[in-house]
Amino acid sequence: MSNSSNLSTNPIPESPFERIKQIDSQNNEFWSARDLSEVLEYANFNRLNNAILKAQIACENSGHDPENHFAQAVRLVTICSNTKREVKDIHLSRYACY
Repeated sequence: MSNSSNLSTNPIPESPFERIKQIDSQNNEFWSARDLSEVLEYANFNRLNNAILKAQIACENSGHDPENHFAQAVRLVTICSNTKREVKDIHLSRYACY
């Protein structure tokens, strides 16, 4: 069997980054900052939030509007006894993730 047929039957595994990608109702891709913080192994979301603030400044300094790449959001998380509460999140464009 040739190597080319092996490539077609063995797809390249998706990266952890691509696995957490989401698509909104307008078919735009985005990444949840909370999900990204887990993939990047941040101890907690607040530590990633500091990096996001720096990224927003860099985005603006490069001539891009941060509002197009960093959308404020909330998500429901389950806490003890299956109680849910809203927590802050940020939806990041691919550019914002870089």
